[in-house]
Amino acid sequence: MIDRKKIKGYLTIFYVFLLVPVVIVLMYVFSQNQRKFRQAYGKLYLFLFQIKIKMIGQYADDVSMVLLNHQSYLDVIFLEATHQGDLCWAAKKELGDFFIYGHALKAPKMILLDREDKASIVTLIKLAKKRLAEKKILAIFPEGTRSKGEESFLPFKLGAKMLIEKYKIRYQPIVVVHTKRAFNIDKLLIGNTEATFIALEPRAYNDDSPNDWYEQLQKEMHECYLQYYQPSSKD
Repeated sequence: MIDRKKIKGYLTIFYVFLLVPVVIVLMYVFSQNQRKFRQAYGKLYLFLFQIKIKMIGQYADDVSMVLLNHQSYLDVIFLEATHQGDLCWAAKKELGDFFIYGHALKAPKMILLDREDKASIVTLIKLAKKRLAEKKILAIFPEGTRSKGEESFLPFKLGAKMLIEKYKIRYQPIVVVHTKRAFNIDKLLIGNTEATFIALEPRAYNDDSPNDWYEQLQKEMHECYLQYYQPSSKD
């Protein structure tokens, strides 16, 4: 019997290798319009593979950062396709070493960080300031990487906290649910599970914010996550 989910998985890899080089060239040649090419790529991706996604809430147009938990490549694709802002993702430096994918990050000047370098936080602060001055919206996974399980979050790293406090950034938390089931790049499976993106109310850090505001943010996002999370037979 034909495994349609597996076929979709292989087709999406073909799609990536076919179109990403074209998008990269366009971003380098027409750098002022690079966001439009990224958005078009994401929209076409979602259209072709008909991934089931529900959006709850709305993106805020007055924030300079979005924070979201991380499960799948779909997290990036969906925001690239649907968010109105010029997103600047913070990613691990190793991703920039891949020939094709690396240029997909370098062409639009994403922030690449070396986790093994103790000075990486300095790099983050410096580059974030430049991107904010360019009116970009920082997009950060506070967990730092994709979570391995489904029911819990990884501990939030301090990079986002430091940026928000230093630059008094107005930000919006976004909670993603079941995106790994909807698209699992490791197993090349595009399933029938509906992924959910929940845009929480935007907020800003100020001098009156409690000392544990970042811990409370993680708690709020995780509680929201559990409201929509449905255990699978493999959990």
